[in-house]
Amino acid sequence: MLGAMKRGLLPALAMSLGLALGAAPALAQKTLKMQASWPASLTQYENFTMFAKRIELLSGGRIKVETMPAGTVVPAFEVLDATHKKVIDGAHTWAGYWVGRNKAAVLFTGGPGGPFGIAEFHPARR
Repeated sequence: MLGAMKRGLLPALAMSLGLALGAAPALAQKTLKMQASWPASLTQYENFTMFAKRIELLSGGRIKVETMPAGTVVPAFEVLDATHKKVIDGAHTWAGYWVGRNKAAVLFTGGPGGPFGIAEFHPARR
């Protein structure tokens, strides 16, 4: 079930980005500068780079995401503010870092065991 959600989420996100930038001229290329909250040595950053490649592929090369590890432009936990102030175009981070800034942030995080709870993945409960 989780794999199906991931397969549906990436194309949907790419489509949303494509529609948001669709008002631009047909051959215009847009490069988004996005910074992660983790260093390049972690698996999360590798996922971020795969996400960027997928966006470029699905947009036919019209949208490119320049991925940057933590600390390239701003410190790791300041990417939300940097995005808000338009210092960077976006961030690849975890919404749990926003708790204390926005009360609804916890709704967009996954708790221990993921967003569905560990029982969802337990083989005896299927």
